[in-house]
Amino acid sequence: MSGELLLELLSEEIPARMQRRAIEDLTGLVRDKLAAAEIPAATLSGYVTPRRLTLIAGGIPGRQPDRSEERRGPRLGAPPAALDGFLRAAGLQSLDQCEVRDTGRGEFYFAKIERPGGAAREVLPELLRAAIAELPWPKSMRYPAASLRWVRPLVSVVSLFDGVVLPLPLDQVPVGARRAATGSSR
Repeated sequence: MSGELLLELLSEEIPARMQRRAIEDLTGLVRDKLAAAEIPAATLSGYVTPRRLTLIAGGIPGRQPDRSEERRGPRLGAPPAALDGFLRAAGLQSLDQCEVRDTGRGEFYFAKIERPGGAAREVLPELLRAAIAELPWPKSMRYPAASLRWVRPLVSVVSLFDGVVLPLPLDQVPVGARRAATGSSR
């Protein structure tokens, strides 16, 4: 099952010379972050107006794939502190959960770690916040509503995944299904 993401960032007017580059950068950042999280979008389109940056991403998988990772640990006969540290780092309870292999340089413990993939809905908020925060502006400032740097104050954010509000950790910037009233009729 795949989903659709709508992200609309409403701000005070973005200078005309920065608009096209901003949507290209935001689209690229989101594309790269989705791919790195193993939930790439089948389609990704960006739109810009003087006050809005909007992304629509379709075909996002509902879950990340399960991952399997193998870690090499200490040699057989290693000090207990090294063994305990390896078990803690690998999330294992005992050395019985490890395999012993000869690498040609001695026998080592190996741990196979299975990690279930996360739901896209759980992964997307932090991924999108990171993309928004990393957006490179030629000039940017901090504003009281958010700790991130932005070219002009962010007024509100529309964030939907499959038609349901996807909460984003953007401090005091309103995030929801529709934009906040701005006091102007534009």
